[in-house]
Order: sequence, then structure tokens, then C-alpha cells
Amino acid sequence: MTDTKSLETQLSMESGHNVDVIEAEVKAIVDALGDFCAQGDSVAIPGFGTFQSVKTDEHIDTDDEGRRMLIPPSITVEFKSSVVLRKSLN
Repeated sequence: MTDTKSLETQLSMESGHNVDVIEAEVKAIVDALGDFCAQGDSVAIPGFGTFQSVKTDEHIDTDDEGRRMLIPPSITVEFKSSVVLRKSLN
């Protein structure tokens, strides 16, 4: 798996742009995805996939020792790759 720095370096080499510029652009994309998903929206990128927010309501959970805890509501993001991406990776 590639880390963010490796991705930014690769994008910089292929685009001819400075790594700092690429880093700022990647951060802006990630921030925008986070903002849309936090609002409950889905983000579809054709040929890549869809980022979808999933809300979990607050609930009471019991641990192994029988203690009850109130788990706060949360929003997670799920990614579903497109058929095009899956075929290109096979």
C-alpha cells in the first residue's frame, strides 16, 4: 500500500508540479470529501468510485464485564470502487 508522501511524490514527478503544490491539492481534495460526507452527502468520482457517509445512531453497548456504556452517534465513510477501477486492477 502506498502512503500519502509516496503518492504526492509520484504525482509531482508525473505532473511536473512542485511537491508542495501537490500536497496542498491532495489536502484540499481530502478536506472537501470530508466536508461533503460529514453533511451526509455521497461523492462519486467517475472511473474511481463512490465515497458514502454512513451514520450510526447512539446506542447502549455492554462490555465483557457487563458494564453498560452509551456510545455516541458517529459518521463513517465507506468507499465502493467502480467497475472500471476494479477491472483495471485485475
